[in-house]
Amino acid sequence: MTEPTNNDAAREILALADQCVKCGMCQTVCPTYRLRRHEAESPRGRIALVQGLLEGRLQATPGLIGHLDNCLQCRACELICPSRVSYQRIIEHAVQSLSALRKPPRAARNLLHLLTALRRGPWLATLALTLLRLARVSALGRLAARRAGLPRVDAVTPTTLAIPVAKTAASLTPPATLTLFAGCLSDLLQAPTVNAATAVLASLGYQVRLPDDRLCCGGLHRRQGDLTQAQALHRQTTQTHTAGTPLVSLVSACTLTLREGGLGDAVDFASFVASHWPTQIKPRDFPRTLLVHESCSLRNGLREQASLYGVLKRIPGARVIALQDNAVCCGAGATHRLTDPPAARAMLADKLRQIRAVDDPIVVSSNLGCALHLRAELENAGIQASVLHPAQVLALVLPDDGGNLPV
Repeated sequence: MTEPTNNDAAREILALADQCVKCGMCQTVCPTYRLRRHEAESPRGRIALVQGLLEGRLQATPGLIGHLDNCLQCRACELICPSRVSYQRIIEHAVQSLSALRKPPRAARNLLHLLTALRRGPWLATLALTLLRLARVSALGRLAARRAGLPRVDAVTPTTLAIPVAKTAASLTPPATLTLFAGCLSDLLQAPTVNAATAVLASLGYQVRLPDDRLCCGGLHRRQGDLTQAQALHRQTTQTHTAGTPLVSLVSACTLTLREGGLGDAVDFASFVASHWPTQIKPRDFPRTLLVHESCSLRNGLREQASLYGVLKRIPGARVIALQDNAVCCGAGATHRLTDPPAARAMLADKLRQIRAVDDPIVVSSNLGCALHLRAELENAGIQASVLHPAQVLALVLPDDGGNLPV
């Protein structure tokens, strides 16, 4: 991208970039600009860089590529932009066009290699989980993880919450069928969430199908500029899924990727539950504070955070509170926690202060990457708080009569 670009795709992106009036409103919600106060680390600055590349005025130097790569692609800027600039399409085009010149950080590359390897057989998943657990308790394991460029092991240790699977409720005869999309890492990193979601959906009258193959939405590959692999993974998921059957996703980022890839049946867990809640099911009292973390994919991409609040507010006695600065990314940002841990930690600081001020809260997040980031930093800061998926919260409060989940 060092000469003026004349192909149709580039002209389309340049037209989108020209919609930016450079007002700077995006800077108020951009996590990288708020952290670094550098124009090139803001959406309008990155748009200007892309314009310069496409028009041949700028060279694709390592520094310029670094500014583009630093974008968390949280899309907060799109919500606040008065010109409705499609920033995500602009930044994705730039990352993909420069993929031959980019060298993703080792941690990001290793994660993508791991995702590819895990799809080759279930024994690899078991081996990976065993190694992660050993790395948590072993100094040698921690050293090996650092040398391999893997994330801090406390960020990838599965939660220990155990939830039994319910019998299918008799509200639907025969029960309707849905497919549960757990994501390519959920069985390793949030198996209790998968169990809880299966139980909750069964208690609402749905027969849950878990695909035999390890399916991947391709979102992380797309974010790293590997569009070919991302499209291949998406095609496999589409071919496995039965059209017309709801595809309920446990990871909001995956839901967004699947839906934008053309899989219209994909629906986020909380949104599905909110629209299919049987009136006869009355949750038990749960006098706890639920601090709601709105992941960027849920808030800025799907724009369905209202469904999450609607589900949680059905719980009697629960105090449901939105985390401050939900409009700003927590710092997890796909692989950002792995590639720039200090920056990711700094972006989470304000949210941690609010969590610390609440007595024994439950932080609710519908995105796996955000949940891992929150759980790890809460532990590092010595803050007593649980981080649960909405499915886990519902599994704790559904009544045990009528075939519903016993706690």
